[in-house]
Amino acid sequence: PRFAPQNMSNLLHGLGLVTFDRDDDFVRTVADHLASRFDECTAQDVANPVTALMRMCIPHDRFLRATATYVTSPGSKLPLCDFTPQELANTVYAFDALQVFDATLFQ
Repeated sequence: PRFAPQNMSNLLHGLGLVTFDRDDDFVRTVADHLASRFDECTAQDVANPVTALMRMCIPHDRFLRATATYVTSPGSKLPLCDFTPQELANTVYAFDALQVFDATLFQ
């Protein structure tokens, strides 16, 4: 079966809640697949996995940079202005905690 973006987001979020620490490559693979389907995502589908990576202390620059690029690109289907204050705060906090700085995201 093909997982919906929300399913992948929820999987990563759940792994973050239990601080899963067995297989960083698996987590990165799921995140990469989610990034390939950002057009189908809600703001929550994006914010939760970013926060999950932070909780699991898994740096994943490629996913985080893809996230920043997608939500800040002109014409994005998911601009930052669609994020709730909580989703925005969680996303920015996770980027900071994982020490990934994206100038466009933070302007």
